[in-house]
Amino acid sequence: ITLSALTTAQIAATGKINAVATALTNWNNAQNARKTEFDTLATFSTQLLGALKATGAAKQTTDDFAFLVNKMRGGDGTKLTKADAGKISTNNNNSNPVETTTSKSTSQQSFDQKLEHFNKMILLLQNEASYAPNEVQFQVTTLNAKLALLNTVNDNANNAKSLLTSSRIDRNLFFYDTTNGILELVKKS
Repeated sequence: ITLSALTTAQIAATGKINAVATALTNWNNAQNARKTEFDTLATFSTQLLGALKATGAAKQTTDDFAFLVNKMRGGDGTKLTKADAGKISTNNNNSNPVETTTSKSTSQQSFDQKLEHFNKMILLLQNEASYAPNEVQFQVTTLNAKLALLNTVNDNANNAKSLLTSSRIDRNLFFYDTTNGILELVKKS
């Protein structure tokens, strides 16, 4: 253990810390870009539903599209009745068991699931013969371009997260590895 070896280790440690900081900044930027693109998707989907209804599409088609819009918003298409709402409880104050209703979240709000819903919407619109809006933003070609952009920002954010995770693992191994980590080197000196 020499001064030059410790200096080299310090330079390497600084590099590992800077790599994590850079990866974190890149991930934050990619995540912000993704959020910006996805934030308006639910509202835009509602506008698409209005455009579809204006074309005189069949009721079943508009109902199917409305179901996808509801999924995009985070709903499951069902509402709790008053009787069911009264059953949801875990315990009362006397610790006596009460009737409970278990529920499972059906919200499909991940970015990947929103992409899937939006893709299904586009496919539904492509297959509707009466759907030919004048507004450029609602035309199928524009929707496909929007889907491609959404896929790109989602992939960028996922890749940035992966790089951040790798940088953190690399840093942690460098510092805390039980045989060759910098912490073990310091303990020996």
